[in-house]
Amino acid sequence: MNINRYNYEEFFLLYVDNELSAAERRQVEVFVQKNPDLEEELMMLKQSQLKADTSFILEDKSSLFRSERHAMINLENYETFFLLYVDGELSDAERTSVELFASQHPAQQQELEILLQTRITPETSVVFPNKEDLYRRAGSERVVAFKVWRIVAVAAMLILTVGIFWLNSGDGTKPPIAKMNNAGGQKSDQQVASKTNGASDQTAKDNQITEKEKQEQGIAQVKESESKDKQNNSANRHEIKQEQIAQNDGEGNINDAE
Repeated sequence: MNINRYNYEEFFLLYVDNELSAAERRQVEVFVQKNPDLEEELMMLKQSQLKADTSFILEDKSSLFRSERHAMINLENYETFFLLYVDGELSDAERTSVELFASQHPAQQQELEILLQTRITPETSVVFPNKEDLYRRAGSERVVAFKVWRIVAVAAMLILTVGIFWLNSGDGTKPPIAKMNNAGGQKSDQQVASKTNGASDQTAKDNQITEKEKQEQGIAQVKESESKDKQNNSANRHEIKQEQIAQNDGEGNINDAE
């Protein structure tokens, strides 16, 4: 592949990283000579290259490797051995070395005893006989999956329908259903109006009849009360006459006796 102005950046990076052959490196150098405007970019890439510091030498390179756990426990690694001892992850020989180390160091032995107290031992005396009841069994019902995108699609359709209806109503245009109702409902409005007028006339007539009946009832009550008053007056007059007659008879008897 030849270098050109469309792929020169890839060649420049490979040139700086020293990943090109001698012929390809020569090709890059000739390309830069023919395109002087790109020489500065190549120089900037060369300056960004990091060179190894050969003055620093690590004599013991083996310390960089990760080694297995040391067999001998000491004051620098006893915490790791104590944790492995508590978790039961040591061999018999390592457990013996930990116990010997703890007996020789009383302060570290107290730490080991504290760690042993944090260990939780299972209670084997508690036994649950019916362990099968603890399992969850899958039901025989068939699960019908309703994907989320279906819900989103239905919601989008509803929103679109409401939006179209709102836009049509906002422009002053009426929905087709409203137009049909208006076109076919004029006669029904007239019928309703005529029925309403007829009902109001009938109500007015009923009200007139009711008022007339009330007036007639009032007149009848007045006449009845007048007749009762006349009867009462005549009865009172009769009683007065009876009393006068009785009084006159009494005075006549008294005169006869004298």
